[in-house]
Amino acid sequence: MSVNITPLRAPAFGFTLIEVLVAVLILAIGLLGLAELQVVGLRNNHNAYLRSQAILLAYDIAERMRANPVGLSSGAYLGTATSDDCEASTCTPQQMAGYDLRQWLDAVATAQLPSSSANITAGGAIYSIVISWSELEYGVLTTKTFTTSFQP
Repeated sequence: MSVNITPLRAPAFGFTLIEVLVAVLILAIGLLGLAELQVVGLRNNHNAYLRSQAILLAYDIAERMRANPVGLSSGAYLGTATSDDCEASTCTPQQMAGYDLRQWLDAVATAQLPSSSANITAGGAIYSIVISWSELEYGVLTTKTFTTSFQP
């Protein structure tokens, strides 16, 4: 009886160089994807912050207008801002409206809203507050606007 003895192959140990390179490539692509998700999340968070600042500013002037019905009915909030200091001295409702408008426009200018502008308009008994600013969206600078209307 003859016995054929075939040599056993040595078992493969470890990865080949190509398998390691493919694994590193897949890992690198995954990490780049995670980094992009982080960047998009931060940008969206910043844009939401800008929108919330605009909303707070709009509601601030709306409350100031509601608190001064005489100045509001005289149209003083639609005029120009004044430099009257109504904290140190007594003011008329119209002067208070001009002071409120100056305080609000200063707050809009310092609210970290890039290229911001603010406007108040009236149509009958309904007042509209419009705040615009610039923000980066998908690599393009766009103008965003928040508008709210209210009836005091």
